[in-house]
Amino acid sequence: MTRLLITTLVVWLAALSLVAPSFAQGFDKAAAREAACAQEPNAAQEEICLDRDLTRKDGALNEVYADLRKLMSRDDFARLRREQRAWLKVRNRCGSNTRCLRDIYTDRLAELEQMAENLSNPGKSHVEIGCDGPGQVYRDGRCFNQAAAVIGSNPADGWTWGMTAQNEVNNRGRYTVRLRFGIPETDALAFEAICDAGSSGYSASTKIGYDTTGRTEGATINFSVSIDGRPFRYSGAYYGTQAEYGISGILFNPDFNDPMWEAMAGGQQLAVQVANGPVTALSLRGSGKPARDFISECKAISSSGRYQATNTAKPSCDAFGQLKSKRSDTPVPLTFINRTDSYRSVMWLNFEGQPVEYANLNPGETFSVNTYLTHPWMFTDGPGNCIEIYLPNQNTSSFEIRQKSPAFGPGND
Repeated sequence: MTRLLITTLVVWLAALSLVAPSFAQGFDKAAAREAACAQEPNAAQEEICLDRDLTRKDGALNEVYADLRKLMSRDDFARLRREQRAWLKVRNRCGSNTRCLRDIYTDRLAELEQMAENLSNPGKSHVEIGCDGPGQVYRDGRCFNQAAAVIGSNPADGWTWGMTAQNEVNNRGRYTVRLRFGIPETDALAFEAICDAGSSGYSASTKIGYDTTGRTEGATINFSVSIDGRPFRYSGAYYGTQAEYGISGILFNPDFNDPMWEAMAGGQQLAVQVANGPVTALSLRGSGKPARDFISECKAISSSGRYQATNTAKPSCDAFGQLKSKRSDTPVPLTFINRTDSYRSVMWLNFEGQPVEYANLNPGETFSVNTYLTHPWMFTDGPGNCIEIYLPNQNTSSFEIRQKSPAFGPGND
């Protein structure tokens, strides 16, 4: 991409000097370069075109990428291509921030060069190909971080990866997605990533267990996460330094498109390290489906559509099965009042359109909840028949349940 642009620019300038020498001599080549680079499709590519160091890095990365195509099997290269596309999305978010672009290119270039070197020298030792970091070992053409003990490496210990997605009362009723590595039914937890429908942005709040002895809560740090020897570098903060249960370690917010997630899903071991500190390693056995499902679900609830703030729609029970909650953007405190002479069950329609029971109201009783503009509520009779559905309105803080049951008789009122 970049080399093609530069070649075109050089040819264009050369042609210009032949056709109009007097004009070319006074022509500002820097201005011409800037004008040509402005044609790039996004701010990151424009900055790469303008900055000569970034231009060289981009060219070098393209060369290594082409070499890997020759060295890898078709399946391995297909996986690398998916990773590269995800990396490009992360790169583009740097925009015109030169420092961000230089850092991300430096890391990615080093990663691909190491990969190419490993594949080109399958018979060499781990030291000869550069797997000489703290606790690293070489196996099957890759570098692995090998801590003194890898958490979860023995299945008998009970450590497992799991993903949950549900409406959580403890999270203000929000639809919450969690990816965890721990021992079920215990406080043992070494990894947790969370996203929920009420959050803004497209990143997951992620915690990894790490030794925080003598560290200050919230102190910012630079650290690396290495998956099967492939490094990912992040900024984060120490978390839970005084925690008596749960995770004590590092907190950071990787984007949903961060290549780390795909690497986790196909990896064998994850290791985390701050500077030259100790290495903590986690087994990735069984992480594939939970990690992929986690990211898929997080992307789904983050990209859900929004209702307009002035929404006044009044859906009927005929819409049950099509209505479902969408992204939680606009909070609405709401009180439901049962003005009928019969029992009513108050149910939230979640992000799959499934009813979740919140309250049971006898005649005259009320129930208050902090909900969102995009969240429909359904009211049913004793047998569970839908009587009416209400979609919150930003200008209304209470709703009177008045619709009578369409069927009367024993058990229907």
